[in-house]
Amino acid sequence: MFLNCHTGFSFKYGTIPIKELFAEAKRCHVHKLVLTEINNTASYMEMLRVCRNNAPDEKGLTKFGKKGYPLEIAVGIEFRADNELLYIIIAKNNDGFEKINRFKRIILNFLIGDNRIIDNGSHAIAQVWSGGRGQHRAQKTQYR
Repeated sequence: MFLNCHTGFSFKYGTIPIKELFAEAKRCHVHKLVLTEINNTASYMEMLRVCRNNAPDEKGLTKFGKKGYPLEIAVGIEFRADNELLYIIIAKNNDGFEKINRFKRIILNFLIGDNRIIDNGSHAIAQVWSGGRGQHRAQKTQYR
């Protein structure tokens, strides 16, 4: 599994195009990867399209008749402020992905210490896996 992958959508932190990341995963015989761009999830839909276009059918071929390659992806965000890694969160499911996107500005402001916009815990994200700042294992986190 490739964990914490970046593409050109991570601006200065990642330069590899999405199709090249797919090709690298295939070259290394990786069948799962986690796409965690810096402060965004902009590459997810394009990577999902590339994975679907390359997915094998029951005969092992893509919908274009080429040899397929199965690659599962998960998505998250690597939160950074300037060059400092703050936190990495990974969506556990579609609900987690929706909540990450819905509240990423709130989460980023909270993580960099500007919690003025957190309104007494009314925003919660439960369907994510998180870690950062020296944490070495994933944990289910409830943000309030």
